[in-house]
Amino acid sequence: MSFRVLDTLDNKYIYPGPAGQRYSIDSMGNLYDPAGNLCDKYKIVQFFSGVKDKNGVNIYDGDIVEYQGRENIERNYVVYSKEEFCWGLLSMDGQSFCPLVGYFDYTLIREINHE
Repeated sequence: MSFRVLDTLDNKYIYPGPAGQRYSIDSMGNLYDPAGNLCDKYKIVQFFSGVKDKNGVNIYDGDIVEYQGRENIERNYVVYSKEEFCWGLLSMDGQSFCPLVGYFDYTLIREINHE
């Protein structure tokens, strides 16, 4: 399971490092820093969706991607749906959801999303 940690105070990502420098997640979803300390609420785990954009960049939940829809260029949030049991794209207005598929040419527009 690949993930990154969004530090919302510093507005930056922390990527897992070599052994001994890794963040970890327990079975309850709690995040621990490399020293084994429970992380504060300002650090958010974002999981890799398993899909890369057209430039080979990993797409994580919380990212915004752009792609060619049926009629227009679409721009959506990447989210995991517990109801649908899949990664998907949530419209910017939050009204529609569709599955994230690996054969589209997505372009990663913005990685940081924590409003």
